[in-house]
Amino acid sequence: GSGGSHLIYPKDPPGFGVFVDLDPTTPILAERIYLIALTAVADWAHSGWNHIWSHRYPKFSLEKYGVVLSFRPLTMVKQKHQLKTSELILGLLHLIDQMEKREEGFCAGTVSTVMGKQPTAFIRLALPEKAAAALGGSSWFTSDNTASEDDTATETRTTSSLANTDRVIDPEDPNFAIAYATKGEKMPCVDLLSAALYAMATAAQGENNEFCQDLAGFNGQSTVVYRVHGIRPTESMHLLVYEQVRRGLVLLIPRLYGEAMCGEVQFTFEWGGDVLGGGSFELNEFAGVAAAQ
Repeated sequence: GSGGSHLIYPKDPPGFGVFVDLDPTTPILAERIYLIALTAVADWAHSGWNHIWSHRYPKFSLEKYGVVLSFRPLTMVKQKHQLKTSELILGLLHLIDQMEKREEGFCAGTVSTVMGKQPTAFIRLALPEKAAAALGGSSWFTSDNTASEDDTATETRTTSSLANTDRVIDPEDPNFAIAYATKGEKMPCVDLLSAALYAMATAAQGENNEFCQDLAGFNGQSTVVYRVHGIRPTESMHLLVYEQVRRGLVLLIPRLYGEAMCGEVQFTFEWGGDVLGGGSFELNEFAGVAAAQ
């Protein structure tokens, strides 16, 4: 409701299971998989965490960042349990989690989700049919970058204040923008992207127009902490809602990646000039300690 909510990373519901099948003969750059997954989770979440996808739903297919992500329901008409958005998102996360555990890196793969032994969805990450030829160059990114043509690459900053900020304005709603400042500490892009995907999955549990009081968690390896919070509003102000949190991540993360600015970052969500809330991705200072134990 309007009271807002505190969200942490989603857990698998009772009875949920996955069958993951990886294809090591088709390596895919991890960054591309995180980026397309970020887009897909935002897209699916828009319909609602508990939204039911009809057994008749046509095959979903998204091609972006040089990767194809597709799914189809495996449910039957009389089946008691029908496919929910939450199972799609959790299934995709399990698939990526198995890739993260591979020492040889990410690759094509599929995951089948089940609920109480009943199949619910089949999800695939693959290269486009024509992609094998195009794998040489890295120009795949430019067409998807939300940055306008005249944006010059931003130099890496070591300032610790939010004063030196850049902004991504939502091309679909010029009132909405996300301002960001990088904070010096660099991190591998896969760490930032994996934390962003976990943050997106956390935000996916919230309803589109529900106030985001706060959400927080770690990426799979616990190397990065993500935090987002809305500002408790006065009468006149807009609320930071989960739809905007998800939209903001979709605007911010490809921009940071596209400008090779993977590192700690602070950001604020703005609507019509008002700051609605903010967040950060920061290195987990305890990660090394935990790993050493």
